[in-house]
Amino acid sequence: MSLRILGVGLPRTGTVSLIKALEILGLRAIHYHPARLVDVAERGDWRVYDDVDAAADFPAAAFYPRVLEAYPNVRCILTVRHNRREWLDSICGFGAQLAAWIGDEAYRAFVDRTALAWWGVGSPAPQEALVARYESWNAQVQSDPRIPPGRLLVFNLVGGDGWGPLCRFLGMPIP
Repeated sequence: MSLRILGVGLPRTGTVSLIKALEILGLRAIHYHPARLVDVAERGDWRVYDDVDAAADFPAAAFYPRVLEAYPNVRCILTVRHNRREWLDSICGFGAQLAAWIGDEAYRAFVDRTALAWWGVGSPAPQEALVARYESWNAQVQSDPRIPPGRLLVFNLVGGDGWGPLCRFLGMPIP
C-alpha cells in the first residue's frame, strides 16, 4: 500500500466527508494526523504515508508540495466550498470551538504556529484575511505545475458534488 490520493483542500471544506467517502470505496484513509510531522522529523522525509491509500487535512494538505515530491503519482482532490460566507462561518465557528477545547499550552502553541504557517495570519485572524487565504490557496493548488493535468479534482462535496465526479476521477464504481 502507498499513498494514492491526497486531499489538498483547506479545513472545513468537506475533508472529513471526503475521507468517509474514500473509506466507503474501500480505501484506507486518514484525516488530520499531526503525529505524521513527528514521523517526518524522525525519517527525514515525507514518505510517511506508505501505510494508507489516502490522506487529507493537516499535515498532508498543508505540506502538499513536499508530499507530492515523496509520492509523485498521487491524485489530488481539492475540496472547496463555493459559498465563501458558509466556509467563513464554519472556519470561524470551528476556531472558537478549538480555542475553548484546547487546554494544554504546548498544544495551543502548536496550533497557533500551524495557523500562522498555513493561514499566513495569527490567531484570531481577521475574516478578510481568512477569505483571501482561502481564495489564494485554491488558486495556488489549481495552477500548481507539480500537479499534472488530469490529476486534480476540484470537488464541492458540501455543495452537492456526489459519487459521480469522485468515482470517475478515481476510476472506481459508484457504491
